[in-house]
Amino acid sequence: MKGSDILTEMNFDPRKYFTEAELISLTQDLVRIPSHKDTPGFERNIAEFIHNYLLDNGIHSELHPVVDGRPNVVATIKGKGDGKSLMFNGHTDTVLPYNMTIDPFAATLSDG
Repeated sequence: MKGSDILTEMNFDPRKYFTEAELISLTQDLVRIPSHKDTPGFERNIAEFIHNYLLDNGIHSELHPVVDGRPNVVATIKGKGDGKSLMFNGHTDTVLPYNMTIDPFAATLSDG
């Protein structure tokens, strides 16, 4: 079963919890945080942002150091305990901006 199918089965609709403006703002905030290999601390700043965002929104979150101060974010939302579990896994590092013609960290909304 694909992730989108699971979310559909769970009747998950982010618009019930966030406005479009909130989703855009969060995405822009994340894009503005460099997390490539030449960034001091690598992914630390974005991991701390995600961790604090989760805590600020009532979601239990922990930072787990992995190597060289590069933490993983582990968050848990407890269910009723009698159903299936769902795990999301992603990464917080990005590639170098190389020779981009736009500021990759400006997070500018363009054409909609």
